[in-house]
Amino acid sequence: MLYEPSFVPDNREFSFEIHFPSIALPVTRKIDSTWNSEKIATVDGFEYDTSWVTEAESAFNKKWTDKIEHCIRQKAKTITDFEVSVLYNLLADAYVFDAKKQWCTGLVNSDNEVLFIKDFMYYKFYAYIMTNKDNAEKLLALDYSNCISEEERRRPQIITKMKELVKQSTKPNLNVDKGEVGLLDYRDEIIKHKIYQQEYSIRWLETDN
Repeated sequence: MLYEPSFVPDNREFSFEIHFPSIALPVTRKIDSTWNSEKIATVDGFEYDTSWVTEAESAFNKKWTDKIEHCIRQKAKTITDFEVSVLYNLLADAYVFDAKKQWCTGLVNSDNEVLFIKDFMYYKFYAYIMTNKDNAEKLLALDYSNCISEEERRRPQIITKMKELVKQSTKPNLNVDKGEVGLLDYRDEIIKHKIYQQEYSIRWLETDN
């Protein structure tokens, strides 16, 4: 026997993911004299690469993972037999694009420079839920849209900045409010993935004597 799987305990063999809207954090930037390029100097008032990375980022992530898990469990009410893990990924830069085009074509200014929103960095949290089939279907059907408010994730500031950049672009007539402009990799809504059933496999080696 080369591989024998460990079975999920307590009949929790069904899982799905909930992807939450992006949370924007204000940043400042500075020129790195070594490489003559721009880099992040501070995040939400904390120095980047020092106080943010070593201390503040961990506290920020714990705050949001705890908050999201609490919101999920509150909405679940009497459903308690499930596991939830809240994870995240990070996007440092994002550019605005013409959402009416098939591809994410970045908006440019008159000098043909792609227009980035450099005032923020973005965290995207998602929850991985594992339970039995009945509970998975019930939990998937719940509305998680108010777990993070627009103000908490700074959406109004993002929209304002997008409108400013559109005016600076070669397509100033695009309407942000009507969804004609997007922000690369920025998630603006809840996305719930379908339920997945755990699969198992065994590998073995057969030899002839």
